Order: sequence, then structure tokens, then C-alpha cells
Amino acid sequence: MENTKVDSDDELGKHKPKPTKPPKPTKPPKPTPGPTPGPTPAPTPSGPVPPSPAAPIIPAGATVVYNIEMNKFKDISELSALGCKYQYSYPENSGFTATSPNPKYFALTGTNGLAVNIYVGDKPFQSGSSTEPRSELRFMAPITDDKDYVYSWDQYITPTPSFDYAWSQVFGSNGPAFILRYRSGSFQLLQDQSNKQIIKFTDTSITPQSDTGVWVNWRLEFKCSKSGYERLYRNGVLMCEATAVNNSIGTDAYLKNGIYSQQMVPSNNVTIYKDNIICYYT
Repeated sequence: MENTKVDSDDELGKHKPKPTKPPKPTKPPKPTPGPTPGPTPAPTPSGPVPPSPAAPIIPAGATVVYNIEMNKFKDISELSALGCKYQYSYPENSGFTATSPNPKYFALTGTNGLAVNIYVGDKPFQSGSSTEPRSELRFMAPITDDKDYVYSWDQYITPTPSFDYAWSQVFGSNGPAFILRYRSGSFQLLQDQSNKQIIKFTDTSITPQSDTGVWVNWRLEFKCSKSGYERLYRNGVLMCEATAVNNSIGTDAYLKNGIYSQQMVPSNNVTIYKDNIICYYT
């Protein structure tokens, strides 16, 4: 009988493949650090801008300086014909005139009045100016001493400016008599003539965010003289006032309205709609 060789376990082991070690797990790559988070983006209103409010009624017997319902205008030339001029970023104003502005900065919208725009990267209004960027209308009818003025307008901002800004001035050759502005964390009226003073709003709940995406009526009552006064109202509520102040401005002052960055350049694009610009005295 033929002998049959039976392989032992050792013999079989000689022919078994050697076990392979499992591959070492690879470490996931370290995440590349992203940019340092910036401030939370300003909120933007949802939906279209609502129509501007109805214009207020001017009292009988008042002398009207301006009564401008911009929602009724069809062409910017109608506004310019009332004596309005425009200041905005140089050289974006090249090829345009003081009374025929670049529509990128000033555009009639119909029911929302006039859209006034300011952009990241804007420059001062003219070459060599040391001022900050602005997009402002100048209403050139003179504002003079010793008259009791009412100056009123409606505005709607979107989105919230992420920079300090002014939105209206009474301005003369000696600089501004008044500036309405948001500066260093507070809304304020700067009275900027002989006895310069900063008058902060009494209602500290009013913020740039609370004024975003809503129509707001501003009303400034003032008299420029050696013993003048100013009272500022927001939606009919008194925000601040000063009395018996020397805010005399002479005979060469005029109104400015728009958006003007303060001590910094614009850090986001902003549109501010303007309508129902009214000025009269009694």
C-alpha cells in the first residue's frame, strides 16, 4: 500500500500566506484657517420698499422755500430746475454736471422718491478734497438769520450703514450750522457755529438698526440768530433741542440732504430714499 504523506499543520503553515498588517489610518488634513470673522452683516429689509408717506400739509400763511414731492417727478431735471445740485464721488461725477448727476448715485424711483446711493470705494466729491465720501443734494435757496424755519423730509435706509454717517445739514460759508448724524455710537445734532455743542438724542433706543427698512419723518425747527434755537423731531417725537444759542449763520447758508460718511469711508453699500422735502418759515 502506497504511503501517503499528510502535511502537518506546521507543513501547511509553511505554505500559508503571511498575514498583512492593516494599513495605518491616515490623519485627516488640518483645516486651513479661514478669515477672521467680521461683524455680523447689517440686516436688510425683506420685500420691496413701500411707497413713501403722504406729504405733510404746510400751514396757511407760511412762506415756502421748498415743497418737493419727489415721487411725482418723472425726470431728474425737474428736481434740478428747483435749484438742486449734487455732490458725490470723484471721478464718478466726471462727464456729468452739477445739475445732471450720474444716475448710479441719484435716481428717481416713482413711488419711493429719490434713491441716493453711496458705495464702498467711493472718494471725496472732488480731487484733492480732504473730506469723506458723500452723496448729497444741495438745495441752494438761501437760509438766513432771524426766521423761524421748519425743515421736514421722509427717508428710508437700506441696509443699515456699518459706518458713521450724517444725513442732513444746514450749511454755510463758515461750515455747518447744524449736522444730523450718527457718530461714535449715538445719534446727535451737532450745532457747529459760535458756541459749538453736540446734543445727543434723549431716546437712546433709536439706533441705525431701528431706522433701517422703515420710512422715518424728520422735522427740524430752528432759528439762526445770536440767540437762536433748534428742535429735532423723529416721527413727531422730540429727540433733542437747544435754546438761546448763538447759531447765527449769515446770509449764505443752504440745505443739504443725503448721506455723508463721518471720519471714515463707507464699509458697505447703502441706499437712502428721500421724499417730501419741505422747508418754510413763518
